[in-house]
Amino acid sequence: MGALLLIGQLITAPLYAKQSEYQQPIPSQQHVEVLKPKNDTREYRSITLSNNIRTMLVSDPKLENFSVNLRLAEGRLGDPSDQRGFAHLYEHMIYGGSVRYTVFEYFSEHAKNIRTIDVNDKERSVGKAFANSTELGFYVTTNKTDKALVVFNQYLQAEFTSKEIKRGIRALNRHRVDKQAEMGKMLFADASPLHPIRYFEGNPVNHVARSDSREDIKALRKQLLAHHKAKFSANNMTLVVVGPNSLDKLAEYVEHYFSFIPSFPVEHKNITVEAYPKESLPHTLYIEPKDYLQNLSNRLTVQFFIPNNLKDWQTNPNEYVSWLLTNNDSSSLKRKLVDLNYISSINVDSSPKQFGSSGYLNVGVALTQTGELNRQKIIDLIYQYTSQLKGKVLVKDNYLKYIADANKNFEQTEVLDGKKLASKLSENLFTYPGQYALKGEYTALRFDASAIQTVLNSLKVDNSRVIQFKQQPDMTIDPSLPFKYKVVNK
Repeated sequence: MGALLLIGQLITAPLYAKQSEYQQPIPSQQHVEVLKPKNDTREYRSITLSNNIRTMLVSDPKLENFSVNLRLAEGRLGDPSDQRGFAHLYEHMIYGGSVRYTVFEYFSEHAKNIRTIDVNDKERSVGKAFANSTELGFYVTTNKTDKALVVFNQYLQAEFTSKEIKRGIRALNRHRVDKQAEMGKMLFADASPLHPIRYFEGNPVNHVARSDSREDIKALRKQLLAHHKAKFSANNMTLVVVGPNSLDKLAEYVEHYFSFIPSFPVEHKNITVEAYPKESLPHTLYIEPKDYLQNLSNRLTVQFFIPNNLKDWQTNPNEYVSWLLTNNDSSSLKRKLVDLNYISSINVDSSPKQFGSSGYLNVGVALTQTGELNRQKIIDLIYQYTSQLKGKVLVKDNYLKYIADANKNFEQTEVLDGKKLASKLSENLFTYPGQYALKGEYTALRFDASAIQTVLNSLKVDNSRVIQFKQQPDMTIDPSLPFKYKVVNK
């Protein structure tokens, strides 16, 4: 899970200046208009706080809940190599040692109907240690807003007491046996042993929560404090608040509770090793289809490895390629596979920074019974279509059609509840300027042939792997992993 935040009054020797009086907020930088669908009646304001936290305010008088999401640009890829799970533990520590034992206890007594925001990885759920970021937040019934902000403030002071650390270690060990946590290990079981993504919450031998002895807790506290001091910077964060209050009132809240967080230069861990070295590709990763994975047994994914191209957000080349493969045009990959009765659905998604300096573009399909009998033909068709994209992708008229479709799809996006909206916006603010944070992946402003060509250069057989949840003979048993897998080289 995640790590972020810091607010308000300090209980012990203060790390930051204490605010004792509720004063008028320091004026934030001038806000900009946020693009939204025509049927979206909520009001948005994109601002930068006086301490440089990029912030989004969302006002909707119809809401019954108040949501906060603060995201820190530090995640599990930054874990020390000998202490996997450090970012996850940091999240627990920021939240008072353990959500289960502290925040829940307080709110069950003082502020009924409060819930922590669900905390989760790359597939974009809220509040967890992701590969490259960590988030915390809460949502409460609106009559508990002020009380919740005060308590949240107190829990985010990062005192890291021995008692809290022990609770956090125990909570972390419970997470490590969670089936959802296993998924991350499954998908990267074939990654390079030199890359940190291979060891998310990994082997108990080098896990941060392997011991809650007095000596280990003392060492952990020192590391947690050092990490907090080095990474917990306002310019390394995004903040989103969603509530029924007016935008001006929300601006008061964020300035009062968040503007004291310091802003300083942050040094990020530089990952130079490749998660999937070229010499190991292409290959297929087979994962044992355990009982709780039965709904994935008819899926297969072809994954291409792409460079981090988040800087090209105005062109959104990954989304453009996705559109070409999945639109309803008679010549698209989707149309071909559906017409052959091979698939019931297709999804193309990308995460350009999943491995640190690089990421992936996935082409995933759900197979029909006919498709089950033709898995290799489907894989071959995916490779065939991606290799032939150049003739379509670099035609500007096609990009103009993509822009029209992207704008149309944006206008039809569902209205998210406050919790989900806060999480989405806090993530988007790391890539998109405030004006486009809500539009996000539907943003398409200019045709950039070179940015698109960079993606095309990555869509090659020898730069890919296939993932299948399918039983195979002689599957690998790793004592540190709760499932069997097999890598088959092509």
